[in-house]
Amino acid sequence: MSESTIPTLHDGIDAVTHGGDQRLLYGIGAPFLVMTALIIAFALNPTWYFLALLMTSVLAFGGVVIWGILRMLDEDDNEPG
Repeated sequence: MSESTIPTLHDGIDAVTHGGDQRLLYGIGAPFLVMTALIIAFALNPTWYFLALLMTSVLAFGGVVIWGILRMLDEDDNEPG
């Protein structure tokens, strides 16, 4: 049986970014997509519970992104892992 030649999503992104750090792309991209979906949902149905969910998510995802960036800046580039 022959091996599949279809590249994975990770391989495709790695080829486009020329081997850049994927953590930054995924760490900001995923919260950005979730927040975009929540903003669209709030625009279509402006209720108080969507607003509460949106504001809670903004604070949570903002904190996670800032924490992740600070961890990346604190890393030594020469350390493995």
